[in-house]
Amino acid sequence: LLSQYNTHHMADNCQYWIGECYYGLKHYNKALLEFEKVFAYSQTDKHDDAQLMIGLCYVKTGDTDKAQVEFQTFINNYSQSEYLPIARKYYHG
Repeated sequence: LLSQYNTHHMADNCQYWIGECYYGLKHYNKALLEFEKVFAYSQTDKHDDAQLMIGLCYVKTGDTDKAQVEFQTFINNYSQSEYLPIARKYYHG
């Protein structure tokens, strides 16, 4: 879908789930790159999901400083997200 119809209304979801697949395989650096691509889609409901997962990727790779920055970004930008409790759990600010 992404290679043929990158403007399809589900393209952002496809991109997000590519990141989830890498995350599930414990390829956290690859997952991070794929989650960052979600932000290229302006019409998406996956920005908060991707932001949270970016923070979690940094947790898994041991980069706690970057994880904290990403969780703070999540808290600042997605205060109405259903994932806010998870971000707060990991944020130590």
